[in-house]
Amino acid sequence: MLNSQSIPHPLRPLGTWVLVCEGESDYQLLSQLWSTFAQAATIQVFYASGSKNVRPLASILEPSFSISDRDFSRTILEAKSTFADRRIFWSHVDIESYLLYPDWLLEATNTIRGASNQISTKNFPQSHMEIEEHIFDAANILVPHHAGMKILDTLRGMAKFYAPKNDNESWDANDWKKHLISEAQEVLQTSAETNAHMDFQSNSIIQAYDREYTYYEDLLLKKDLNVVREEFSGKRVLPKLAQRWGVRSIKQPPKQNGWEILRDEIIVQTLKYVISLQGLLKDDERLGDFGKLASRIIEQSI
Repeated sequence: MLNSQSIPHPLRPLGTWVLVCEGESDYQLLSQLWSTFAQAATIQVFYASGSKNVRPLASILEPSFSISDRDFSRTILEAKSTFADRRIFWSHVDIESYLLYPDWLLEATNTIRGASNQISTKNFPQSHMEIEEHIFDAANILVPHHAGMKILDTLRGMAKFYAPKNDNESWDANDWKKHLISEAQEVLQTSAETNAHMDFQSNSIIQAYDREYTYYEDLLLKKDLNVVREEFSGKRVLPKLAQRWGVRSIKQPPKQNGWEILRDEIIVQTLKYVISLQGLLKDDERLGDFGKLASRIIEQSI
């Protein structure tokens, strides 16, 4: 039961379920997909402008649920187990990973190709197979980054006041190793208990990074798009696809960058797909997590 004895915050709408997500794009995707899903019609979605703000906002809007990207700090099984809780994580790395289907991407690029405010369509893909290869290529570029982020997320969990420096997708494996060694030294200075968790000698950091690097390389050898959707960041893959295909607006100044144009059009295609399901969202192999999330929320009393 989610009924609270305390007086709800003035910002909290009455008579509805509340879900807090990370950002505006998450809000747009959830709101649009659920607009055709009758069971979710009374779920009010708020976005927190960043993962760090999700739980604080959810606490203000109690009784509430929250949904966050899994990122690199949780396994798929750990994320799936949270669906029984009120603080839930997507089973994919992030919400954009659910959009990486070649048929949706092809329909999206075909629509953009025919729009009057888009240019540079000569590099647009022509087939599902071509898009699939481009997704694998983008994921392969991200292997050094994802391996490094796995280690950084481990460091985040070891020192309460540690704030890692920005990551860089252009770094290669050697750049990441140097960066991680530097970050580990900073963690040692901020947490007296770190040594109980991990040996932060340079060799250990390098070995840990190499293990993660090999893990992602091995995933791609499977040539399975389901694996890419589960283990790679759609938020990182989509911009690489948009850049490769030359998606951009001729409006000056542009109101959106290329990957936002691509993402928004994929959401339109995804919405058409949801409508075709005729309410059977919970059991769908592509978007079942969205249906399970809605069902989990509405099981509770407001």
